[in-house]
Amino acid sequence: MRCYQTGTYPCDTHFSVELHRSNYIWEDTYIGSAAFNRSGFTKATWTNVGGGTYFFKFVKCNDNMTVRARNVAMYSW
Repeated sequence: MRCYQTGTYPCDTHFSVELHRSNYIWEDTYIGSAAFNRSGFTKATWTNVGGGTYFFKFVKCNDNMTVRARNVAMYSW
């Protein structure tokens, strides 16, 4: 994941990326989270997650700043 941000940060210079497994009918399963820098490149790895449909949730403080992400990718080996 590459995340780029310019400006000042009145709250924090990090944000969280959560990984969730989609369960369709039932409530989604929270797998875990990782701290990402608001600028530059950050990589996170979740292990032993198994097969399924997954999605990312991005969480940051309410500081009137926008975090823009490019090249967000999910890989499985």
